[in-house]
Amino acid sequence: MGRMRGWSRFAQPMLRISPHFVRWYLRETSRFALRTLRECPSFFAIKLMAIFGIGIDLVEVGRIKAGMEKFPRRFRARIFTKNEIAFCETRQHKYLSYAARFAAKEAFSKALGTGLRGKISWQDIEVVDNELSKPSIIIKGRAKKILGNRKVQISLAHTIDYATAIVIIED
Repeated sequence: MGRMRGWSRFAQPMLRISPHFVRWYLRETSRFALRTLRECPSFFAIKLMAIFGIGIDLVEVGRIKAGMEKFPRRFRARIFTKNEIAFCETRQHKYLSYAARFAAKEAFSKALGTGLRGKISWQDIEVVDNELSKPSIIIKGRAKKILGNRKVQISLAHTIDYATAIVIIED
């Protein structure tokens, strides 16, 4: 074989494999797969996630701060639960936490497909953190009735100026 030029030299196989080896390899790997399937069927079990809804929201932290300074008690009492207020007030940058929770409630209502006008209340949705700061949502009231037994996944993020949340509801 002469010297190859250009990209064609990369298209050539670097190692010649006999057809006998290929047949043997396919036969042995399929035997392994069948034996594994017989002995341990859960090895091949794949859980597929059916998505009911996806919601995302982006909030300016400054707007939340302005709303809370203009209507301090009313804004907090209408939007956030007592547990959320207690959590956010202990944070160094409390407005970031408030904004992230606000975004999470908006994102959840979008994922559920109801919005927050009339169908469900702000108080029906509570964002909580575990000891490792992993957020989760507790759903109550009418929102719980609409949600049923579906699972909710949530992720929160923020910078100094913006907070965002994404919510996925699994069917």
